[in-house]
Amino acid sequence: MHVKADFNFSTSKSVTLDLGGQDVFGDSLANKMVKIYALHEVVESYADQALADKALLATTRFNSAGQLTLTLDVPVNYQTLLISVDGMLQSNHLLSELTMQATTVAHQFN
Repeated sequence: MHVKADFNFSTSKSVTLDLGGQDVFGDSLANKMVKIYALHEVVESYADQALADKALLATTRFNSAGQLTLTLDVPVNYQTLLISVDGMLQSNHLLSELTMQATTVAHQFN
């Protein structure tokens, strides 16, 4: 078997989150809890039944300035991230489709 030198067998992809903003009341997201979930399917709506099969990848907090930068290694079989800020309405949660390459998810909640 011959394997080319540039062959890369990867079972995960790097996803960098760059998040900030404010809650629906205009208050800073400083120190708010954030949960990051992964889904096997592409999900475009909060009404999608696939949301029931989400897997928790990480739990973290915004810093004191209301910003969050985090890099995760996500298994390649996941296609969507759900980012959920505790204490916020559903309309301020974020669904983000993942590509096969490294991805940056930048979002300002408001």
